[in-house]
Amino acid sequence: MRRSLVAAWLALGAAACGTTRVLVPPRGPDEATAVVYLIRKSFPPYVWGCEVAIDGRPVASIANNDFVAVDVPIGRHHVMVDVTQGPDFPFDLEVEPNETHYVVLTGAVLPGHDQSSAGPSTYVLEWQRRAYAVTAEEGQALLASLRPAKAAAQARPAAAPPAAAEPAEPHVQLSESPPEVALSPNVTGIGHPSWEAGLELGLAGGGEELIMTTLSDGSTEHLNAGTGATIYAQAAKAWTLPGNDNLLFTGVAGGVKGWSIGGEGTDYGIQLLRFPVIPFVRYTHGPRPGFQPYLAAGAHIEFAPQLSGSGAAADVQHQFQTAYGWMTEAGLLVSSGADFTLGLRYTHLGYTTAGLPFTIDASSLGVTLGMQFTSLARDPAR
Repeated sequence: MRRSLVAAWLALGAAACGTTRVLVPPRGPDEATAVVYLIRKSFPPYVWGCEVAIDGRPVASIANNDFVAVDVPIGRHHVMVDVTQGPDFPFDLEVEPNETHYVVLTGAVLPGHDQSSAGPSTYVLEWQRRAYAVTAEEGQALLASLRPAKAAAQARPAAAPPAAAEPAEPHVQLSESPPEVALSPNVTGIGHPSWEAGLELGLAGGGEELIMTTLSDGSTEHLNAGTGATIYAQAAKAWTLPGNDNLLFTGVAGGVKGWSIGGEGTDYGIQLLRFPVIPFVRYTHGPRPGFQPYLAAGAHIEFAPQLSGSGAAADVQHQFQTAYGWMTEAGLLVSSGADFTLGLRYTHLGYTTAGLPFTIDASSLGVTLGMQFTSLARDPAR
């Protein structure tokens, strides 16, 4: 049976979450300085921020899976990475004038035996971290993979101001006669509303990495804030609209979203569990029965997001605050006796902890599969 130990864990109660900031923005490489990109990719401890000082002078703080650019004078320098938890990480850096350098900070936390103890199951955490330089092409690709929008903004040149356009002479076209409007004899107004009940399943991924574990065989497992399988119960009120029997739904979905790592075959388990409620509006186009595209949007509220561990990860226990965000979805509805939906949903969300001014990205992109158990009724008298 494969045995392992949690190699990285989350404990936010008394520590600050990671954030990224630069004390002095870079001006660009010249004869006296070089621009150095410090790229933090899976550098433990993963949730906490790390403070960077060069030759004893603080220059920036970096969240995990983020980067900063700083000006560094030419020559050899001593860099110190100071973290809230765990040992500090020092290294030396040599920079040349008129160049841009890319330095990657990465590592892992591995289980090791405590030789000072006679107990056969006494373990300690061994920190393995390193810094290495990459080429400009590799660095730019890594920046784009971690923070696409941020990397694009830093790489984009300043746009030239638009040239003033000459005012155009106004042009007015007069209609000789008002256009005719054809009225469909089958459209008599908004149909009588009806209630629907349903069930929805989903699978989503994304958000910032909360935990990474390294197993005894060298493999790793990751738990991200937005990842989870969902099951929702739905209640909706629906109206038939004029024109091609379009449908407008308003409803609420509520249920459970959860994901876990470890479990069978390991000596630990870590679970992220939350209880979402989603008030939404959905517009469906096309006649029934048949295939109908739809768009949906609404609020996304998650109650009691909780991270809990068991076994060797029993110390992993954290309660986030109730999270408020929004969702949007596009998909296809197949209507017959019942309605079946297949959609692609994006949820924008962030997790916070009481007393800490930082937000962990819990956004996600996922697939949903739903079924509504009643059909719409139309009121012919309206």
